[in-house]
Amino acid sequence: MNSGIRSASLLIPAASFKQWNRVVCFFGGSANAMIALRCARDISRRARARLTIFTQVEGERGAYEQQFERALCHIRGIKRGLIDFLRKPKRVTVVNFPVELDDGSVESFQGYRVVHNRVFGPGKGGIRFHPDLTMDEVTFLAKLMTWKCALVNLPFGGAKGGVACDTKTLSEKELRRITRRFTSELYDVIGPHKDIPAPDLYTSEQTMAWVFDTYDVLHPGYNNRPVVTGKPLDIGDFDGNGCGDIAITATIDILVRQDRAATGLIPHNQVFQIAT
Repeated sequence: MNSGIRSASLLIPAASFKQWNRVVCFFGGSANAMIALRCARDISRRARARLTIFTQVEGERGAYEQQFERALCHIRGIKRGLIDFLRKPKRVTVVNFPVELDDGSVESFQGYRVVHNRVFGPGKGGIRFHPDLTMDEVTFLAKLMTWKCALVNLPFGGAKGGVACDTKTLSEKELRRITRRFTSELYDVIGPHKDIPAPDLYTSEQTMAWVFDTYDVLHPGYNNRPVVTGKPLDIGDFDGNGCGDIAITATIDILVRQDRAATGLIPHNQVFQIAT
């Protein structure tokens, strides 16, 4: 009965809970009815929150497509086939894998890894854990990574990945099993010269340490430390990582160039050419 109420409550607007209150009164305010009402309210809130997140992602995706179209107007001589190539990801990997939970049960999880472009170098992009993660979202974020790396002239392509799971309901041991199993499914997909993951939504340096350790076990005899960034410093990462550090570095470089241009040390048309 509770499962049926949970499913039906996803379709019930907040205003309809007055009717649910009448149902509770009809049953004489029984404990089961009160529990059902509280479950329905809780799930309705979560459903509305997830709908808000979905709407935001869809809005960002629409804005990205509009920006892409506007950018094409400023590029002369680009061929239609190349435009079609940039619209689509280079490679999409979808994996399904079972993981044993702490209570002895087994749950199946779905993970994704998308490489949009590798023209400038290996794919670069985070791994995120979120229950509402989809392949379309990962593909969209991989495209953004391509443009971000190209904008600051970094020798990487765009990539993104993740697993559809709720980290708030999983223990650290369960997250470790999910991460290791996900990495093992991608053992021939990621790599220092192929695709380099990093932390993202609900993942951390500990997650990256698990990724590195699993990959290193599957590829013995090689220097596998470059396979991920954002891992702990004591296993080979460096101090300073992520989009925020890239933005700061690029901003400082531009300001220095503006100052040099003002004093005549460099031409004005070189202010926004980021040094590598």
